Amino acid sequence: MPDYWEELHGLDPDSQDHNGGQLSLSVTGVAGYTNLECYLNCLSDMLVGGQSSSACGISLAEHSLPKKTQLMIYPNPAKGRFTVHYGNVTNLEVEIVDFMGRKVYSGKCQGNACVIDAALPAGHYSVIARSEGKLVGLQKVSIMH
Repeated sequence: MPDYWEELHGLDPDSQDHNGGQLSLSVTGVAGYTNLECYLNCLSDMLVGGQSSSACGISLAEHSLPKKTQLMIYPNPAKGRFTVHYGNVTNLEVEIVDFMGRKVYSGKCQGNACVIDAALPAGHYSVIARSEGKLVGLQKVSIMH
Protein backbone atom coordinates (compact mmCIF):
# COMPACT_ATOMS: atom_id res chain seq x y z
CA MET A 1 0.00 0.00 0.00
CA PRO A 2 1.26 3.51 -0.68
CA ASP A 3 3.14 5.43 2.00
CA TYR A 4 0.75 8.41 1.83
CA TRP A 5 -2.17 6.13 2.75
CA GLU A 6 -0.27 4.55 5.64
CA GLU A 7 0.74 7.96 7.00
CA LEU A 8 -2.82 9.28 6.60
CA HIS A 9 -4.06 6.41 8.76
CA GLY A 10 -1.29 6.54 11.38
CA LEU A 11 0.62 3.48 10.17
CA ASP A 12 4.39 3.19 9.86
CA PRO A 13 5.29 3.35 6.15
CA ASP A 14 8.63 1.67 6.92
CA SER A 15 6.92 -1.44 8.29
CA GLN A 16 6.38 -4.24 5.79
CA ASP A 17 3.75 -5.98 7.95
CA HIS A 18 0.29 -5.00 6.75
CA ASN A 19 -1.52 -7.74 8.66
CA GLY A 20 -2.45 -5.63 11.68
CA GLY A 21 -6.15 -5.03 12.15
CA GLN A 22 -6.25 -1.66 13.91
CA LEU A 23 -7.94 0.10 10.95
CA SER A 24 -10.74 -2.39 10.38
CA LEU A 25 -13.48 -0.72 12.46
CA SER A 26 -12.60 2.88 11.63
CA VAL A 27 -12.28 2.34 7.87
CA THR A 28 -14.80 -0.40 7.06
CA GLY A 29 -17.07 -0.36 10.10
CA VAL A 30 -16.50 -4.10 10.55
CA ALA A 31 -13.91 -5.85 12.72
CA GLY A 32 -11.63 -8.52 11.31
CA TYR A 33 -10.09 -6.97 8.19
CA THR A 34 -6.32 -6.56 7.98
CA ASN A 35 -4.93 -3.11 7.19
CA LEU A 36 -4.05 -4.29 3.69
CA GLU A 37 -7.60 -5.56 3.15
CA CYS A 38 -8.93 -2.18 4.32
CA TYR A 39 -6.77 -0.39 1.76
CA LEU A 40 -7.75 -2.79 -1.03
CA ASN A 41 -11.46 -2.48 -0.15
CA CYS A 42 -11.20 1.32 -0.24
CA LEU A 43 -9.34 1.23 -3.55
CA SER A 44 -11.76 -1.21 -5.20
CA ASP A 45 -14.80 0.75 -3.96
CA MET A 46 -13.39 3.87 -5.64
CA LEU A 47 -12.30 2.20 -8.87
CA VAL A 48 -15.34 -0.03 -9.35
CA GLY A 49 -18.10 1.94 -7.66
CA GLY A 50 -16.78 5.45 -8.21
CA GLN A 51 -16.93 6.34 -4.54
CA SER A 52 -15.39 5.37 -1.25
CA SER A 53 -16.02 6.27 2.38
CA SER A 54 -14.43 9.48 3.64
CA ALA A 55 -12.44 7.39 6.13
CA CYS A 56 -10.61 5.82 3.19
CA GLY A 57 -9.03 9.05 1.97
CA ILE A 58 -9.02 7.93 -1.67
CA SER A 59 -10.33 10.01 -4.56
CA LEU A 60 -9.95 10.00 -8.31
CA ALA A 61 -8.25 12.94 -9.99
CA GLU A 62 -10.23 14.66 -12.71
CA HIS A 63 -8.66 15.95 -15.88
CA SER A 64 -9.65 19.33 -17.18
CA LEU A 65 -10.20 18.30 -20.79
CA PRO A 66 -13.06 20.25 -22.36
CA LYS A 67 -16.31 18.29 -22.62
CA LYS A 68 -16.47 18.79 -26.39
CA THR A 69 -13.08 18.97 -28.01
CA GLN A 70 -12.55 20.98 -31.17
CA LEU A 71 -9.51 18.92 -32.12
CA MET A 72 -9.90 17.39 -35.57
CA ILE A 73 -7.58 14.98 -37.34
CA TYR A 74 -7.99 14.22 -41.01
CA PRO A 75 -7.75 11.97 -42.86
CA ASN A 76 -8.18 9.35 -40.17
CA PRO A 77 -7.10 6.64 -40.77
CA ALA A 78 -4.12 8.20 -42.53
CA LYS A 79 -1.44 6.81 -44.78
CA GLY A 80 1.28 8.57 -42.81
CA ARG A 81 0.52 12.24 -43.37
CA PHE A 82 -2.41 13.94 -41.64
CA THR A 83 -3.65 17.35 -40.57
CA VAL A 84 -4.26 18.42 -36.97
CA HIS A 85 -6.75 21.27 -36.68
CA TYR A 86 -8.06 22.99 -33.56
CA GLY A 87 -10.77 25.65 -33.68
CA ASN A 88 -9.49 29.16 -33.14
CA VAL A 89 -6.43 28.39 -31.00
CA THR A 90 -3.13 29.54 -32.44
CA ASN A 91 0.35 28.25 -31.66
CA LEU A 92 -0.81 24.73 -30.87
CA GLU A 93 1.71 22.30 -29.36
CA VAL A 94 1.21 18.74 -30.63
CA GLU A 95 2.58 15.54 -29.15
CA ILE A 96 2.01 12.04 -30.50
CA VAL A 97 2.42 8.95 -28.31
CA ASP A 98 2.27 5.30 -29.29
CA PHE A 99 0.21 2.62 -27.53
CA MET A 100 3.08 2.05 -25.07
CA GLY A 101 3.03 5.71 -24.02
CA ARG A 102 6.28 6.58 -25.78
CA LYS A 103 6.51 10.04 -27.32
CA VAL A 104 7.12 9.57 -31.06
CA TYR A 105 6.56 13.15 -32.22
CA SER A 106 6.55 16.62 -30.74
CA GLY A 107 6.09 19.88 -32.60
CA LYS A 108 4.41 23.27 -32.77
CA CYS A 109 1.77 24.43 -35.22
CA GLN A 110 1.75 27.97 -36.50
CA GLY A 111 -1.88 29.02 -36.58
CA ASN A 112 -4.65 26.59 -35.74
CA ALA A 113 -3.69 23.72 -38.10
CA CYS A 114 -0.61 21.83 -39.16
CA VAL A 115 0.31 18.90 -41.34
CA ILE A 116 2.10 16.08 -39.54
CA ASP A 117 4.39 13.92 -41.65
CA ALA A 118 6.35 12.05 -38.99
CA ALA A 119 7.01 8.79 -40.92
CA LEU A 120 5.23 6.79 -38.23
CA PRO A 121 4.93 3.02 -38.56
CA ALA A 122 1.44 1.60 -39.06
CA GLY A 123 -0.46 1.55 -35.78
CA HIS A 124 -2.69 3.48 -33.41
CA TYR A 125 -1.53 6.68 -31.74
CA SER A 126 -2.82 9.36 -29.40
CA VAL A 127 -2.52 12.98 -30.47
CA ILE A 128 -2.27 15.36 -27.52
CA ALA A 129 -2.81 19.07 -28.15
CA ARG A 130 -1.85 21.86 -25.77
CA SER A 131 -2.10 25.62 -25.91
CA GLU A 132 -0.03 27.71 -23.52
CA GLY A 133 0.81 24.49 -21.66
CA LYS A 134 -2.84 23.56 -21.04
CA LEU A 135 -4.42 20.42 -22.44
CA VAL A 136 -6.99 21.39 -25.08
CA GLY A 137 -7.58 18.16 -26.96
CA LEU A 138 -6.90 14.46 -27.19
CA GLN A 139 -7.73 12.28 -30.19
CA LYS A 140 -6.70 8.94 -31.63
CA VAL A 141 -5.22 8.55 -35.09
CA SER A 142 -4.63 5.34 -37.02
CA ILE A 143 -1.75 5.07 -39.45
CA MET A 144 -2.14 2.53 -42.26
CA HIS A 145 0.34 2.00 -45.10
